[in-house]
Amino acid sequence: MGIISESSLRVRADEDKLIPTPPLAFGTEESDGSSIFDKLIQDYGALTERAEDMVFQHVCGEIEMELRAHFFRYVCFFSFRRETGPFSFNVSD
Repeated sequence: MGIISESSLRVRADEDKLIPTPPLAFGTEESDGSSIFDKLIQDYGALTERAEDMVFQHVCGEIEMELRAHFFRYVCFFSFRRETGPFSFNVSD
């Protein structure tokens, strides 16, 4: 039971512009068993891969931003301690 065997579904699929047409006509003996949705599945697969790449790039950017802020605070803290520590002195005095 499917689009190939049901003539009413086949007619609706042929009329719908959003459903891609299969490489071979419905129900022909030359059909290789592919579905009319193979193109949509392929497009959604590419979309999923792109979305995963975007999420990965976003997470890496967030981590990099937080690490930069952390290292900046670390460097500022230790440079401040060196300037104001017990062994610091002011040359102008």
